[in-house]
Amino acid sequence: MIVSIVVALAVLAPLIAIVVGGARVKGTVPCPADEWTPVIKNFGTAFPRSILLEAAGDGVEIKGRWREVRQRAVFRDLAVAGELEPSLVFHRRWIDWRYRIEVRPDADIIVTLS
Repeated sequence: MIVSIVVALAVLAPLIAIVVGGARVKGTVPCPADEWTPVIKNFGTAFPRSILLEAAGDGVEIKGRWREVRQRAVFRDLAVAGELEPSLVFHRRWIDWRYRIEVRPDADIIVTLS
């Protein structure tokens, strides 16, 4: 009985941490040119939050596209796209239970999330 409880807690602890605390969105992501790169891809963290995406390249102009994809419960994915800029802010809403941001730069860049 005790072993079953310990095993259940060990399995559920990471899921509880994600749902209660939210997925971490800090860090850097290298994004190669002309490829869609997911910079945020999470599931099950339906807490609202704002995400600052800053793009930088080594002597290159920041150009390209971004795509934000939200899935709300059983509804189809809602996608919004735009032009990549050096600094962008995205707002995840409480109803977005599956959420993804992807970028496709024209040159190799590094994306920093905070």
